Amino acid sequence: MFSSNNKISVRQLQILIMCNMLGIGIIILPKIFFGFSMLNMILLLFFILAAVYLITRVTQNYDGDNFFSYTQRIFGTMAAKIFSIMLMIKIFITTALQLKLFSQIIKIYVLPKTPSYIVNLVLIITAGYLVSKGYETRARLSEILIWLIILPLAIVFFITVFDIKNIPYDNANINLARTFEGIFIFSQLDYLFLCEPFIKKSSPKKIFEAIIFSWLAIFFLMCIIKMKIQYETFFPIIKLMTITDIPGGFVQNQDFFIISFVIITFFVLISSGIFFSSELFACINKKYKISSCCAIIYFICFISQNIFCNIIYILGTFFYFVFPLIILITNKKAGDKN
Repeated sequence: MFSSNNKISVRQLQILIMCNMLGIGIIILPKIFFGFSMLNMILLLFFILAAVYLITRVTQNYDGDNFFSYTQRIFGTMAAKIFSIMLMIKIFITTALQLKLFSQIIKIYVLPKTPSYIVNLVLIITAGYLVSKGYETRARLSEILIWLIILPLAIVFFITVFDIKNIPYDNANINLARTFEGIFIFSQLDYLFLCEPFIKKSSPKKIFEAIIFSWLAIFFLMCIIKMKIQYETFFPIIKLMTITDIPGGFVQNQDFFIISFVIITFFVLISSGIFFSSELFACINKKYKISSCCAIIYFICFISQNIFCNIIYILGTFFYFVFPLIILITNKKAGDKN
């Protein structure tokens, strides 16, 4: 059924990007921007596209290399190991925080009496098993799972959009710093450095299309959330799902939407983190095991997340903006000498 080269098409890459961005963006961004102007979302799009442009400019020069071998060719082995470890740490922390967020949502809405460490363990073991099957298997599975993410959101959107009677004027403040922080919830930007060797034919244009589509979906749902929910809540999109009445008795219990949306979203996110951290681990240490990455991510969940937020901001700013500029300047100087 699957090919042996572990390569995916550009269309499958688009689906993976949308799976990652839609789920985590719709869950977290409404809480971050609640009370701020929707112009923050437009500014966020420019920040994201700027970061993606710089990253794709770098990855287009790989010429068959991966992240480690490319940086090794430019800066040497020691620097390549340092950069790989830094990126791996960011992926570990980001994935662990996503896993922690998953257990919080499940505890509130689905399994209030089940300990969080059991919920986390079940998800990370399942995601680790999927990762062991290769990147193409993940991509093919995401082609099916994307509909379990989009369908609940589409139903909620079309039901609630016709129920809105008044559209309030958006006179909230713009918060540039908070908007910039919004970039760092999109783990897919980290993976753009690492997925190039697994794509049959790279296309920056298709990557931009997937990101803009995901942003539009998040933007419209955030507009509905601001109109329908007049108070701050931990997870606004899930609150919107619970208060949405589906006409005709098609679904009697909205828990189905919450369960499918949350589980599928975080299953894709966590499996992505495990896969790419294990790929970096393999470049640094040939004796790596996927189980080691799963264990590291799992145990990070028990540490307070406040410790890691600043680390994510610093490493994210470096890899999304500073690191690509260093690469591009170095390549330009090398080209001028030749």
